[in-house]
Amino acid sequence: MISESGIYNQKFIDFGGFDKSSEAVLLHSTSLSRLYRISLHGRHFLFKTPVSDDSFSLAMLRREYEISAGCAHPNIVNVLAFCETSPVGAGILMEYIDGRTLDIFLAESPSAASRSKIFGEMLSAVAYLHQRGVIHNDLKPANLLVTNNGNTLKLIDFGLSDTATHYLYHTLGCSPEYASPELRSRSEAIDVRSDIYSVGLMMRLIFQRRYSFISNRCTQTDPFKRYSDIEALQNAWNRRNLVWKISAGMLLLAVLSAAIVLLYMRQQRIQSETKASVQYIERMKRKVEAESMKADSTQNILDKVRTDAEFLRKERDQRLLEENERAAQCSLLSQKVVTYLEKAYRLSADSLSKVPYCDFGNNYLFHFNRMHDIYYRKEILPIADEQVRRHVKEVFSLRHYELFKVLVEKHAAMPSVWSDTSLSSEEKTYYEKLVMDGLPYKPYPGK
Repeated sequence: MISESGIYNQKFIDFGGFDKSSEAVLLHSTSLSRLYRISLHGRHFLFKTPVSDDSFSLAMLRREYEISAGCAHPNIVNVLAFCETSPVGAGILMEYIDGRTLDIFLAESPSAASRSKIFGEMLSAVAYLHQRGVIHNDLKPANLLVTNNGNTLKLIDFGLSDTATHYLYHTLGCSPEYASPELRSRSEAIDVRSDIYSVGLMMRLIFQRRYSFISNRCTQTDPFKRYSDIEALQNAWNRRNLVWKISAGMLLLAVLSAAIVLLYMRQQRIQSETKASVQYIERMKRKVEAESMKADSTQNILDKVRTDAEFLRKERDQRLLEENERAAQCSLLSQKVVTYLEKAYRLSADSLSKVPYCDFGNNYLFHFNRMHDIYYRKEILPIADEQVRRHVKEVFSLRHYELFKVLVEKHAAMPSVWSDTSLSSEEKTYYEKLVMDGLPYKPYPGK
């Protein structure tokens, strides 16, 4: 367990009668509670106590225990017992979570898949609470832990939660930067949409500008303009993810459709040529029959017809083989081009997302186009078959235009160093010099 500063606050307290070999380490302290790590019989546990031992603080602590004790979910901390007495006072005994807070996890630059996994687990945990009639009321990075083993999310701290039987003190000690407007204003009309507001802020923190339409709706000031419940929010998120998968599937379908059209056209051409060959043979047969009545060289004429027919058959088979090879080459190269462009796009988009100002993003757009030119000259121009080369070039140019347009839109949405009024004159001079010198982005060393 890590405090908000990321540093362990070490303070050992012997538990004596609790267990002679046990000791407690103070991990984190707020104005309302303290969180210890205790060792009992060789195992670690978390132990939460109030700062004050007055009746109100103890009642709030017992209320938190009653809300969380019945929860059984893989992404919610497991509450074990409420201890009336201990050397550090009354408190809640919980499972120990070897992990770090959400903001520290995000600072490690996890993959997009890991971010989606963490966000999905958070939705699952909050949905479970809402099904039990519990509103958490304090969703923030410090209350979302990610385990070191497996990167699994764990939701903690029910000190501000509301239930049907505990509807009071819902703004006591909440974090204003992550609390809903109605929670900050101590409104009596608190429902699940208050948690949805905080979930929207967590979505922005996890995905940044991605899913901005969904996060903007979650964080509407008017609760009635937000998603009505977690299920509606999760459906919107799943539909947005499905759009990306459908786009990739449509691209693949377009490539396969083009290959099918080529195959159909080839088959029609072969059928036409076969029909012409049959008609020719029939004409030659009739000619032979007519000539046989006029001369004794009928056998020679028939032999010539057979020779011509065999030549036509071999020529037709050769064209069929070439068309099959050409169609297979078109399909293989088209898939190779699409795979290459998708990889180049992901690399450029990932690099572009790490740059805060568009002035530095021009290098990545130039790099994407330069990779396009190099690949075109190296892989497409050398294709000997003109039909294959023309088909692959069309697929390549179309997909490059679509991906480059997305990069340009991302680039256009980024602020400029010259327009950022939050920068000091020293910071702006520092960044302007990097841009003018054509150097990559590097954070200002004075911060």
